[in-house]
Amino acid sequence: MNKFLAFTVLTLSLLATLSSAAFAADTPRAGTSKASVETKYGTPQTKSQTVGEPPISSWEYPEFTVYFEFQHVIHTVEKKQTK
Repeated sequence: MNKFLAFTVLTLSLLATLSSAAFAADTPRAGTSKASVETKYGTPQTKSQTVGEPPISSWEYPEFTVYFEFQHVIHTVEKKQTK
């Protein structure tokens, strides 16, 4: 019975992971260059100046904001959609 329970939990975890990945937005991934982001998503609405050391900057698009360290994506944040 313990093997069955473990298998069921593993299966449900895998299905949850695959489901969330299938519905994930198409946003820039960590490590992507600024040039690649602009080529794929177009010119952003705004580009912030770099701040701090290492230099961090951000680009704002209608559906997400991309954060860069030097010339590469470190994080992307999706904007909450209002209804």
